[in-house]
Amino acid sequence: MRKTEWMVRKAVLLFVMAVLFLSVNSQTVQAQEKEQEAVMISMPGFMLAQWPAPYNAITVKEAELYALPDETAQRLISLGADTPISLWGITDTGWFLVQSENVLAYTKAENAILVPAGMEGMTSAQIQGMSSVAQAAAGVIFIGDSRMVQMNEDIPRNPCIWVAENGQGYDWFYEKGAPIADHYIGNGSKVLINFGVNDVRNIDKYIPFVNAKAAEWTARGAKVYYASVNPVWNYPRVTNEQIEAFNAKLQANLIPQVTWIDSYHYLMQSGFYLVDGVHYDDTSNQKIYHFYLMNMQ
Repeated sequence: MRKTEWMVRKAVLLFVMAVLFLSVNSQTVQAQEKEQEAVMISMPGFMLAQWPAPYNAITVKEAELYALPDETAQRLISLGADTPISLWGITDTGWFLVQSENVLAYTKAENAILVPAGMEGMTSAQIQGMSSVAQAAAGVIFIGDSRMVQMNEDIPRNPCIWVAENGQGYDWFYEKGAPIADHYIGNGSKVLINFGVNDVRNIDKYIPFVNAKAAEWTARGAKVYYASVNPVWNYPRVTNEQIEAFNAKLQANLIPQVTWIDSYHYLMQSGFYLVDGVHYDDTSNQKIYHFYLMNMQ
């Protein structure tokens, strides 16, 4: 398979996998489940991302199971609504690889939703109802680490919502930051994410999770932005070369629903002042803040 064709398939697959998580609120899915790393398998006519262990799921309506992810393929069995199944993978064409008792087959992704921990035994309607989030708009939401904490302090009486904590990165974003932000994000919201300076090594975790949340939040009517990790100066924990590599890989792998804001090069060209090698002074923070808002139109 040509490299360009593989990259297109990979991008489509990332988006489809992100859509999988639209069925439930991320706060209700166990962390170890979402951390599974899929094995990419090239099949005739489609690409399959197969998980090492299955997800618990339930059908939301009558579901036909086929030998291949194609409605012209052999139909194996039919399942009624609210039938428990196991999800073993997802294709780049929008089909789940499912197991029902001893049958391993494919069904359209629209036919099933995940069953979050603690919701076993509920109907699909009950799960969807309990997992829904209010659609009210909440203005501008900033999600990030200590740089966001200090920016908030340096912009007095700003109207934004800040979901940020000192010294944090992917783990906090996944476990606490995103679930907190879920309560505020709705139709018309603008969401800006900025993590990475504390854990550039987690780039391969950031990519799928940011894509998943971006797909979910844009489905609610929000706009999602990722601001590049900004430069440091003589900071022992990370170099600008590492930051540039993080920014480049993240930007290249984000789904189209995420708008990239390149504040790194803006600061490198316009100048900045760091008080401790990683955190900016109030003047620089105000400049970055207004640069963000200018690019969130």
